[in-house]
Amino acid sequence: MLNQFHFRNFTPDNDIIEMASKIYNEVQNISPYESTVTAFMKEDEDEGYWGAIDVYCASGPFIARTRASTPQEALKLLKDRISSKVSTWKRTRNLESVDSETFVLVA
Repeated sequence: MLNQFHFRNFTPDNDIIEMASKIYNEVQNISPYESTVTAFMKEDEDEGYWGAIDVYCASGPFIARTRASTPQEALKLLKDRISSKVSTWKRTRNLESVDSETFVLVA
């Protein structure tokens, strides 16, 4: 199923599932039209929690990866990183570089 966060090597509690679902939906809402979002988190006994959110679309992939000591921290970092990448794309998608310092709006 593509419309959810996938968890590996651990069973998250309801709070983590709710937080992950909310973040997944927020990422879908900010992503470019006709995007596919994939997301997962796994627990590694030695390194804590490893997470990934990928947004695939015609505008290119937006990819976020993180490691953290708690699932909550990993989810927050993933949200911040993917949101930053999509926001940067949204700010610059209609700009075309004329030279190294000048940008023009492309209609």
